[in-house]
Amino acid sequence: MASSLHGGRRQRIHDSSVSSRASAIPASSAPSHPPIPTEYSGDSHDEKSNGNDTASPLLTWTYEDAFNDLERDPVNLAHRMIFLGLGSIHTTGSQTAHAIHDLAARPELVKSLNEEIEKVRTAEKGWEKAALVKMWRLDSFMSESKRMNPPALTVFHRLAMELLVLFDGTRILKGTFIAVAAASILLDPDVVRDP
Repeated sequence: MASSLHGGRRQRIHDSSVSSRASAIPASSAPSHPPIPTEYSGDSHDEKSNGNDTASPLLTWTYEDAFNDLERDPVNLAHRMIFLGLGSIHTTGSQTAHAIHDLAARPELVKSLNEEIEKVRTAEKGWEKAALVKMWRLDSFMSESKRMNPPALTVFHRLAMELLVLFDGTRILKGTFIAVAAASILLDPDVVRDP
């Protein structure tokens, strides 16, 4: 389960990528495990724990955001960590590979991008966040590469946990899986000029 704010109220949405195990086991039969530490004991989030048995800030946040003990179960937390890792590492690597391939296919862009990078990097004295924000051509190139190479054909996979009625009257029945056809939208000439 995930939560979101919708119309000023917290709403429960089931993310179909989360293990269905959570809905199959009654909360009363959830396995009992020692509590997961809920505090991070470093001076900063970048500091190593030095062997202390403490949770990372992300694990702590995931544990604290859980709705019930079953969602706090270490097995379910491990599944969430795996999905978060896949989502962050795989997509970054995939996007980088696509950008390199797109740049190889359009070598005429290399000179312009290099000039912008060197100009901004010199002015900002390195690769600080302030420098990256000023690399507009690079940002535009990366955005276009991502649009042309979406990480998945469909996104926002969800399972309706109750009857949903959309603003136009469309009814989504309880138990229906829904998704958005991202690739079709990103390459649609009615949405994007000259896709």
